[in-house]
Amino acid sequence: MDIFGPQLFICFWGFNEHFKGNTPEALTEFRDKYKTWIANTKNRFAKDGHEPRFVLVSPMAFEKTSSSHLPDGVADNQSLAAYTQAIKQLARDKDIPYIETSVNLKRLSIQHRKNRLRK
Repeated sequence: MDIFGPQLFICFWGFNEHFKGNTPEALTEFRDKYKTWIANTKNRFAKDGHEPRFVLVSPMAFEKTSSSHLPDGVADNQSLAAYTQAIKQLARDKDIPYIETSVNLKRLSIQHRKNRLRK
């Protein structure tokens, strides 16, 4: 990345991290690491007085499947919701653009089911 000097980072954090659980300690560690990464990346790629920009993207919700061999996603989505809130708050605190994917995907999923029922 040093060769190209990127000026925009679209960040997808939180999904892998949610497997640690959503205890206050885990969420604090996540926020602290995310803040540190943003600060370090900003410093590393600042160029000619311009800092790189960031967009924080929420993790996607766990989708329930019809398979009895897979988890239903309820516990995962509770944990993902906590990480989503942490990311949203970080974006607010740092005045960084934020994209909420889980709400939009839920709407698309509902619309898809309605369309399938009409056919």
